[in-house]
Amino acid sequence: MSARDKLERRKEISGVFAQNIAWFGAQGVPCIGKPACKFRITFAISSAVVVQVTLDNANYYSLNSNDAHIADSWYDYFLNARKGDVLNIRTNDAAGTTVRRCRIDEVNDEG
Repeated sequence: MSARDKLERRKEISGVFAQNIAWFGAQGVPCIGKPACKFRITFAISSAVVVQVTLDNANYYSLNSNDAHIADSWYDYFLNARKGDVLNIRTNDAAGTTVRRCRIDEVNDEG
């Protein structure tokens, strides 16, 4: 992120989520940038599970090279998206997880 980038908070959640349940519901978090955007994903979870992300509410891809995230640690990821993409997150672990907090910001370039 450069000094001229500005963060716009898009969504923030916490709660208990079962396996393969989208953390941001069916609506997800749409990219509203023109013609593209960059999402900043910040989260902490209660258990060591794999976290997955999607931009089309259908095809999920693992973050962290398909390795489990460390419980109760903060993670930051940046994800480029195109206008019309819809971001969502889940875990595919059978035990599910408690999301301590998950924030989605859209990074806007002011330059």
